[in-house]
Amino acid sequence: MLGSILIIEDHPVHAKLFGDMLRVHGHTSMVAATGSTGLILAQEMEPAVIVVDIKLPDVDGREVIARLRADPATRHIPVLAISAMADNGLQDDCTLAGADRFVSKPISLHAFTGAVTQLRDAPRWR
Repeated sequence: MLGSILIIEDHPVHAKLFGDMLRVHGHTSMVAATGSTGLILAQEMEPAVIVVDIKLPDVDGREVIARLRADPATRHIPVLAISAMADNGLQDDCTLAGADRFVSKPISLHAFTGAVTQLRDAPRWR
């Protein structure tokens, strides 16, 4: 396996689709349906990449990203932000919060797995 990916996504169909896309490319994945659960799992599992949906039921995805970046235990983990609301302002907000990449929904297999692979393989400071 190439590395574990944490998917923070509240929509079960999307979460399964993302997990299936990653599995085809040799990744294992874990899903958190809320931002709060995702933050806990990020510390526990130390994933290779974290995928964060921006619209979550408990905490805005941008806040999740900001908290990941503020925590010494998770700040080095690459973050891919995803959202169906794909305007430039949102992409800028995600970048300011600390996201490394942004992919808009609907997500193509190539764009999603390519972004995850690039983030996983990029050198990071711990």
